[in-house]
Amino acid sequence: IVRALQDGRFYASTGVSIRSETYDEERMRIEIDAQPGVTYRTRFIGTRLGTPLDSEPVVDAQGDTVRTTRRYDEGVGEVLAEVEGVVAEYRYAGDERYVRAQVTSSQPHVDPTTGKVLGVQQAWLQPVFR
Repeated sequence: IVRALQDGRFYASTGVSIRSETYDEERMRIEIDAQPGVTYRTRFIGTRLGTPLDSEPVVDAQGDTVRTTRRYDEGVGEVLAEVEGVVAEYRYAGDERYVRAQVTSSQPHVDPTTGKVLGVQQAWLQPVFR
């Protein structure tokens, strides 16, 4: 487990399981461990070369800086492609700084402590830097 964490071979999830993920020089491909009756949508998110990376602080209603939030160019973290289904593939255009995948399912994400529905189940894969 420690080696996987050190190597960045992990993903965050609120219930979606990834069966496999492969990366090569041409593409990123993931296969979702699908549950019966559940639909899946994968968004490939990235930032292209040439996108300005500078940012501005965000301020609250009193004019005080919100320390954990900054405002970036709209090209930072843009959706590069969306794919429906249990297999999703993104072919690199060649101008990406990085690409990562976010998988959203139709299955509700229920807080195990309160039983409250907190949205839908998702998974966020580590970025692939180009």
